[in-house]
Amino acid sequence: MPGPDPLAALASRPAVVDAVAAARQACTELRWHPALRRRTAEVRTEACVRAAAASAELDGVRLPLAQVRAMVAPTGSSGGHAVGAADAVGPVDGLDAVGAVVRGALRATLAAFDLARGLDRAPAQVIARLHTLAAADLVGLADQAGPVGGGSLGRPAASATGRVQGLVRLLAGGTHAPGPVLAALAEAELTVTGAFTPSGGVVARALARTVVVASGLDPHGVVVPERHGLTDRSGREAALAGYATGDVDGVQAWVLWWAEAVVAGAGHGRRVAEEVMAGRLA
Repeated sequence: MPGPDPLAALASRPAVVDAVAAARQACTELRWHPALRRRTAEVRTEACVRAAAASAELDGVRLPLAQVRAMVAPTGSSGGHAVGAADAVGPVDGLDAVGAVVRGALRATLAAFDLARGLDRAPAQVIARLHTLAAADLVGLADQAGPVGGGSLGRPAASATGRVQGLVRLLAGGTHAPGPVLAALAEAELTVTGAFTPSGGVVARALARTVVVASGLDPHGVVVPERHGLTDRSGREAALAGYATGDVDGVQAWVLWWAEAVVAGAGHGRRVAEEVMAGRLA
């Protein structure tokens, strides 16, 4: 018989219940935007461009949005972009470390939508795939030396293996916690344990995005919670520090911050949808 749900007590806390409800409401309202009835792929791709740019910037690497957008191959007569498939980000010559980080973030972020379909069946493989997509160019720049501080590409560092295995069990159906709670835990676990290098932060945020899609919170993959990390860096860092203590109040503080990021990300997703409809991207 399965044991008790390890996240049940956290998910039932009144503050968490309210935060989850707010995140769901924001995502539900976004889901009815007219652009998501006719131009979902374009909105999702642009949302991924902005999410990937923000994710890379959170790791200290910044490129203008126009340059990140140009990394996605255009398709079709409308000037839109391919979406979902990681191979939409093609190889380039003369790649430097900045470009490698951003391209890896873009590949992992784009892939999250497709990988969400298999998350509950094979979460370990999904995580490994996200790491491979995020870090492959950086490993290449290091003359195939392998990830700094880790094992093989796609595998967690030995010191974090137990924590990653626990997360995998949760993702495989070991909890009935709502999407925002599980996504917050997924990002925090990979972040605070330093489970994957290089590009561990990118992997953590791409996994959270995968959970958000898989849980049905944002089935179109157009919410951009990554942007909130840039506008509230100090809040994010404080919340992660609280999570790292393992204290239940600290864990709750991180979940509340992350749910707030979803609400803000839904607002940014709405702006993306409006820009796509207007034909004028920022």
